[in-house]
Amino acid sequence: MSKINIVKVSMNVTVTVPSSILEDRTGHLPQELGERLAQQVHDYSEQEGLGYFPPLVYCSEHGLVDSDLLTQHQHVAGYACQFAATEVRMKLTPVFSHLRMEQVQSSAYTMPQVRIGQEEALESLARHFTPAQVRMELVASSLERGVVEGVERLAAHKVRRWLEGRFDAVDVTGAHICDQ
Repeated sequence: MSKINIVKVSMNVTVTVPSSILEDRTGHLPQELGERLAQQVHDYSEQEGLGYFPPLVYCSEHGLVDSDLLTQHQHVAGYACQFAATEVRMKLTPVFSHLRMEQVQSSAYTMPQVRIGQEEALESLARHFTPAQVRMELVASSLERGVVEGVERLAAHKVRRWLEGRFDAVDVTGAHICDQ
């Protein structure tokens, strides 16, 4: 008889909340907010001769962007995080025996991977600052009979499959088995 194991898999999940949902719930177009912030950050970086674009947290702390625009952006990003966390919990709870969210964060508040000299830097920066993308770290537990080899790939596949229809994009990275 095969032994039943409880296997915990940790993974990073990035989802993109549909713009129509964010616009309906917040009254703001996420792409427009991203474009306007990107233009202000781009102008600042060029004016100061920087070789990079600072993250929004830095821009906020130093008053480099319009405060009303930033408030609108924070409102939309906050709603996107709340919506994503609720949907992920609702969709994945039936799939795994236990689900825990370690961190939920708007990707717009991370350091942009765009550099000033890059081709189409402004467009890439606008995409980065669009508040529709949410990153989260999940720990999912499941009961597995017998060998647990490859369970991290199976867990990542389940996450993608169950979230696909609700979000514009779903990306799962770094799936690995947690120490028991």
